[in-house]
Formats: sequence, structure tokens, C-alpha cells
Amino acid sequence: MFAGKYFAMRILGAATNIGLLILCIIVFASAVIISQYIFGFGISDMQARQWHSVAAYYLMLFLGIHIGLHFNFIFGKAGAFAKCAMAAFALLGIYAVFDRAFLQKL
Repeated sequence: MFAGKYFAMRILGAATNIGLLILCIIVFASAVIISQYIFGFGISDMQARQWHSVAAYYLMLFLGIHIGLHFNFIFGKAGAFAKCAMAAFALLGIYAVFDRAFLQKL
């Protein structure tokens, strides 16, 4: 991680990966707090639910950025049918962002 030069895409990738790690930890910790199965924390259930929801939405956003950064590596060798299926899936995702008011929930 510390070897080599850092250019813009590498900095963006590292920041995205660190953000993903932090958000995953927040989502997992808030899920444990909400469940109250293991521990009973002094944090209110509603506050933990809000943290969980906000972190989950940002996690989806960061996952989209992460996949976008690795798009050529992941899908570069896909066939024509797979590329059509990915395009349809991407269009469905764009539709869902607006249909579910995703941007307003961030």
C-alpha cells in the first residue's frame, strides 16, 4: 500500500477502499447494537437504526464507485451477451436511484 507513486486514480482507489472498510465496520457494529443479542449498549435503538441506514446508503454509493474503478478489469473480457446484460443492469440501477429517491437519503 505504501510502495510506489500515488497518482490520482490510485489515491481515489485507496480512499474508496478505506471508506468501504469504515462503512462496513459501522454497518456491522450498528447491526449488533440494533439486535441487542450480544450486547446491550447505552445507545438508543433509533439512533443505531439511523446510523445503520445512513452508513448502508453510503456503502452502496462507495461500492458503485469501487466497481466503477475496476470496471475494465472485471468486465473487460466479457462477451457480447454479458455486456448487454451489464448495460441493462446498469440502466435498471440508474432507474432505481431516481425511483427510490436514493440521492435524497444521503
